[in-house]
Amino acid sequence: MTSTRESALSALATVLAAAIPTAEIERNAALPETIAAGGRVVIFDGDPGEPERTLGAQPAWYYEHRAELELFVPAGTGQDAALDALLVAIGAALAGNPTLGGAVQWAEPEAPTVDLLPPDGGGRPLKAAAVKVMLAYSTASPL
Repeated sequence: MTSTRESALSALATVLAAAIPTAEIERNAALPETIAAGGRVVIFDGDPGEPERTLGAQPAWYYEHRAELELFVPAGTGQDAALDALLVAIGAALAGNPTLGGAVQWAEPEAPTVDLLPPDGGGRPLKAAAVKVMLAYSTASPL
């Protein structure tokens, strides 16, 4: 049986893969050595935070889990537009499917932070962004 947390993160990966079919989507991967032309999105498990807990015959924990996405686009001309296209696609995918197919009660992105990463050995920097995605869900176990 899969945990609610893992179901939410897997559903996020599935929704992003459908929304950005040209990008590589991975979970908990290291900084990439190469970036595909369509970009790369790495989903990190993030922080589930402190839950709200309801007591009773069937206790429940309500989380506002913040998963983190790291987006990378190849160096070169057009990287600003390429990164913007990834961000717009992610925003549209989450707005169009805010429950991630029923895996969460609500999913919502936060504003990105954008950075330039110097490549090894010189050359043009990679453009990258980090986006936190709040995944709201309740579960019968904190595990």
